[in-house]
Amino acid sequence: MHRSTSGTRRACAVGTTIALVGLTTGLGVFGVQAASADTLTDTTTATAAATAPATPSTDQPSPSSSASPTASATPTDAPTATAGTAAPAPSSTPSHHPAATPSAPRATDPSSTASPAVPTPVAAPTVTLSTTAPTVGKPLTATVTGFTGTPTFTWTNSAGTTLQTGTSASFVPSAAENGTTITVTAEDTDGDSATVTSAAVTAPAEFSEHTSQSDPLELSVVAGQSLSHVFSAAGDPTPTYSVGWFYQDDADAAADDPTYTPDTQLPDHTTLSADGTLSGTPEFATTYDFTVVADNGSGTSTEYVEVNVEAAAAYGVEVYTTDKGKIDDDTTTSWIIDPDGHISTEVDTVVEQDPDGSTWAVGTITDGGTPTIHQGGTLVVAGGLVDQYGNEVDEADGTFVEPTVTSDYASDVVKADDGLGGTDVTFPHASTHHLTVSADAFSTAFPVEVVPNAATVAAITPTATTATGELAFTGSETTRALPWALGLLMAGLGVTGLRIARRRTER
Repeated sequence: MHRSTSGTRRACAVGTTIALVGLTTGLGVFGVQAASADTLTDTTTATAAATAPATPSTDQPSPSSSASPTASATPTDAPTATAGTAAPAPSSTPSHHPAATPSAPRATDPSSTASPAVPTPVAAPTVTLSTTAPTVGKPLTATVTGFTGTPTFTWTNSAGTTLQTGTSASFVPSAAENGTTITVTAEDTDGDSATVTSAAVTAPAEFSEHTSQSDPLELSVVAGQSLSHVFSAAGDPTPTYSVGWFYQDDADAAADDPTYTPDTQLPDHTTLSADGTLSGTPEFATTYDFTVVADNGSGTSTEYVEVNVEAAAAYGVEVYTTDKGKIDDDTTTSWIIDPDGHISTEVDTVVEQDPDGSTWAVGTITDGGTPTIHQGGTLVVAGGLVDQYGNEVDEADGTFVEPTVTSDYASDVVKADDGLGGTDVTFPHASTHHLTVSADAFSTAFPVEVVPNAATVAAITPTATTATGELAFTGSETTRALPWALGLLMAGLGVTGLRIARRRTER
């Protein structure tokens, strides 16, 4: 068997050293051919040589590529490595060896600083609801993220009943779902799924009647009779009730007057409880407009209401009288005589006059007094049937009962006043006179103090006052007297708007 010489063994040792250096440099840019069995027959000798210094002996030539049986596998243009020096990278990679990838260093290279690639995490599929507090009749919408395909939505309630299945992401709870929770599960064809559950479904407050300002709920009651009506709105939780403004103008006015609240719109002597019961015994006959607002925290509902309080049965005749000659004054005095003969005194003071000539007055009413006028002066008297609360009473056909006025003095001149809508009574003699105002089977009598006035007595003759009923010109300006006449007509029975305001204030 042929054995290798010592020179050959040294050449093999040097070649092995060069190969080890190439492997430990971390460059990973060239391959190393495996030694053949013939080249390294003496393993122990080769290993010892690899651990020795890499400097070749001076008396031996550098190994050539022909020193190794594997030299023919190396390209002819590859440079020869010298001992102790890293071999340069070959100019090309042999076709039988895969090319090295610079971006992927060898795992055994301890000098590499590149970190291994970390996979990007994929977001887990989720589903959320547009609200966690759903209400009956309002859409509940699901929003999904992280799904690769188009999901299918399955809606169920807390009882496990399937309510809806499909690609629709919205569901509208019905009254049947009130009090239950809603669960939606989203799932696509790739097997991704997500689930979310809402809180219990609630039902917002809602009145069964659909009302408006132009078409309110109408209620009627007679003055002095009990009014009771229960307002009821559906909803869960159970709604509570309060009075709201019927007109926005009233709400705006209330901003400047803290005493003016929505409750002032209710009929006098009535209240609305939190459970929706309107009750009381109204006395002032008129029309009342207000709203009732139901609120249960899940929503509000408004009902427009109109209550008509009608006058009760006729009780007597109420009278309103004033000195016709002083209607133009900035301060005027009038008297109100109740059916039982009780007298109240009203003093009106003009506080503003608009450019168009209309006037506004502030009045006060005090208990007691007697109608008083100077001799020769004229009282204008108005009156009519009222119920026991002072409300005007019409005939069954709705017409106004015109009263008649008489005096216990035959010399007094009694004449209809077409301009002011009442009856004029002129007093030529000074003394205490008694007037009686009658309508149907009722009448009211009251005294009038006529104060002596010599100048007035001389200006009036009995013939003028008793035969023709002509009255001396008083100097009254028709345009200024007109508001008083309109007040009589609007209030009926001569009860002016000031008295109406007083009654409402005294509720």
